[in-house]
Amino acid sequence: MSKSEAEDRQEQEVQARHVHAFLRTSILFGALAAGTAITIGALVRRHRVSATAARRALVTLEDEGLVARESSDEARVSDLKHR
Repeated sequence: MSKSEAEDRQEQEVQARHVHAFLRTSILFGALAAGTAITIGALVRRHRVSATAARRALVTLEDEGLVARESSDEARVSDLKHR
């Protein structure tokens, strides 16, 4: 039997939080420099998450001002010195 929609949404939320936490820490500690491209595909492969979870993580980072979306599939790390 397949997962319910509620279980799928919950799993995607957990995945999104994981990717968000990893990227946020990487950006704030300088492991990802300003201007670094972050793609949905790379996040899916590296973190083994769904594309939806990866997009949610990028949207949250954009809301926090840590990345700027370039397209639906790519974002760039913001320059934190000019915040």
